Amino acid sequence: MQSQNSCLSPEVGGAWDLIPYQMEEVEVPDELKHELMSAIFELAGDPPKRVTDSWLHTFKRHFFRLVPSRQLVLAGLLLALLGTLWNNLTLRDRLQSLEQQTQMPTSVIQVYTLQPTENSQPEAKGNAWLFTQGNSKHLDQVHICV
Repeated sequence: MQSQNSCLSPEVGGAWDLIPYQMEEVEVPDELKHELMSAIFELAGDPPKRVTDSWLHTFKRHFFRLVPSRQLVLAGLLLALLGTLWNNLTLRDRLQSLEQQTQMPTSVIQVYTLQPTENSQPEAKGNAWLFTQGNSKHLDQVHICV
């Protein structure tokens, strides 16, 4: 009988041909099944008890198990979220202060006419307004025309 598997050496090919192609099924005795399974369960012992971790420990375990590039992305997203939150809080405070300033009455105390100090541009002129808003005085809105 010639070996059907041409990849095998002639020595192994002869052994391969001796293996029967069909085997008869044999019923295993119940005593043998029971003895084998009890030996397996004795070796395995009691199943380990599941330890319930705190949410922080669980988060750390899963976070540090990630690939380092993912950790950097998550850290960047967290930093961006914190920056956005901080920006929104400071913007809200600024808008509230601006709203309070616009509710205070403003009055112009004096208007100053600006003249050029050099003769290089004699046509230059402008205006500046001194005004009060609440308890403070401001020199503002300087307009210069050339």
